[in-house]
Amino acid sequence: RILLIFTGIILLFVFQFAAIPFIVILYLILSLLNNIL
Repeated sequence: RILLIFTGIILLFVFQFAAIPFIVILYLILSLLNNIL
């Protein structure tokens, strides 16, 4: 159970850090689509 909690905390940190570039990539894709259309 301790390992599950530990891995859960690590996953939360990873997702927090991974969310920023993901949002940036989405924004870039949307801006590119707007330029094409």
